[in-house]
Amino acid sequence: MEKLKRNQMKIRPATLLALLALFVAIGGTATAASGVINGKKIKKGTIAGKAFKNQTITRAKISTATIASLAGARGPQGEKGAKGSKGPNGDQGAPGAPGTSTISGSATKIQAANSEVNQVVLDDLPGSRYIAFAKVTARSQNAGSEVVCRIEALGGNQDEASWTNTVNDSRGVLWMAMSTENEVTQVKLVCNPGTSSGNLKSHLTLVPAL
Repeated sequence: MEKLKRNQMKIRPATLLALLALFVAIGGTATAASGVINGKKIKKGTIAGKAFKNQTITRAKISTATIASLAGARGPQGEKGAKGSKGPNGDQGAPGAPGTSTISGSATKIQAANSEVNQVVLDDLPGSRYIAFAKVTARSQNAGSEVVCRIEALGGNQDEASWTNTVNDSRGVLWMAMSTENEVTQVKLVCNPGTSSGNLKSHLTLVPAL
């Protein structure tokens, strides 16, 4: 009987290893594709902070809302710090402009009725324009007597004030003020007690006009 020869397929070891590697590669890729890990598959609290390398998660990778939610409450105010040491003295400032000096005079006089008397005279003044102020406290003996006083500037203008006594032996105050139009060297205060004698207390002040 004629022996039938069977065809046998011989597989070399190298070919077998290549096929095995191919199957593993195909199966591994499918497994990897189906096993992608995202945030939904990570259980809360399973990844600790030490699992991240320092400076791998920067501020730019975190949303603004998340950063805001991480801000804590404002802490209490700290204690007042110690007083600092005194600083060095500053430089001396520049000298100021010269101040304005006043010129004044006062007098108290008992004056006869219907007489005009210089109460205060300021003369030999530095030639300048002046602002003048005067106050006269008058004590008149008889009711109805009119006391008249005025400031006069030599070669300049004047200002006048009056007061009428309404009862016997009463007192009144007269105020005057003026400015000279031109430079003057004399300013005076003149008073007349009227129809009754009077006791006049006068004060005159000059301020150089700038």
